[in-house]
Parts: sequence; C-alpha cells; structure tokens
Amino acid sequence: QDRQLVWYSRMMLRRKMIRVAMPLLLQRLLPPSRTVAAPDITLPTALTTPSGLKCFDFRTGEGASPAFGQLVRFHYVGYTVTDEQDSLKVFDSTYWRKQPYLTKHGNGFTVQAIEEALHTMQPGGRRRVIVPALPAFTYTFDKGPLPPASNSRKQLFAAVEKSSPIVFDLELLSAFDDKFDRGDYD
Repeated sequence: QDRQLVWYSRMMLRRKMIRVAMPLLLQRLLPPSRTVAAPDITLPTALTTPSGLKCFDFRTGEGASPAFGQLVRFHYVGYTVTDEQDSLKVFDSTYWRKQPYLTKHGNGFTVQAIEEALHTMQPGGRRRVIVPALPAFTYTFDKGPLPPASNSRKQLFAAVEKSSPIVFDLELLSAFDDKFDRGDYD
C-alpha cells in the first residue's frame, strides 16, 4: 500500500510539472509573432435521394454494396430532434448494447429509410441519414430497429407523432449471403 501511495504521489507531481512546464516550453519554442492557421475542415456533401432522404457520408467503405436478400450487419445510433430544433437526443444505439443489428436486406421488416441508405453503402462505411417526416418513411411498431427500452420507444414515437425528422448514424459492418436462411435475424 505504501508503494502505491508513493507511485501515485510521483505520478501526480509529474502531471503538475507538465502542466506548469508545457506553456513555458511552448513559449520558448514558438516565436511570439507566429500564428497558427485554423485547420481546413470540409463538411461532407449531402446526397439527397429521389424519395427525399438526406445522407451524409463520413467514411466510404470498401467492397460491394448489399444486395436484396443478403444479411446485413450494422451499428446505428438513433436520434430525435429536440423541441428547440437545435440539438439531437439519442433514443437508441447498438453501440450501447455492444451488439450490431442483423437483418435481411429488403425483407420489409426494417424501416424503409434505413434500407434505402444501406443499399448504397459499402462495408466499413459510415453515414448520417436524416429521415424526413414523410408518409413514405412512417416509423411503425412492425418495422425495426426498435429500441428495447420502453422510454426510448416513447421518445421515438413522440417524435414521429410530432412529424419531427429522425436522424440515424449508420455503420455498415458486413453484407453476406444467407446460405442457410435460418431466419434468426430481426
């Protein structure tokens, strides 16, 4: 226990020394007249589908896009727009459960907007999808993915009733043939 205390006090002392010494070191290394330019940040361009779905690709994957009938495994984070329309509130995430969502592509049991977004993605790709409040993208109890927690389902369906857009961040992990068609997917 004494060794742990000595180790901890030395570590804290090093941290304090770094906090004090780092600004002084930077002042000596960088001349005062030198300014650092802000990084050039380019936002992804929006892809708008004919149905009105907006997609922003953050990372494109590699390989072939999923075909109808294949099994697709993907992670998602679902957001609702707050009443002030200035921020997003998470209602569900497969990252929280540490288990990706598995479904058959084009089986009719997944929300049409997610199906449409996944159809043009490649494995390894990440995409933000803004689902407009249109009748074609109605979120019902028979379409997945549905949050397992009841308060999350209430948050989702309250947003649907208010005709508020829903936002998904998707990460397509894989698309593969269902050789045995076991049916053990959502």
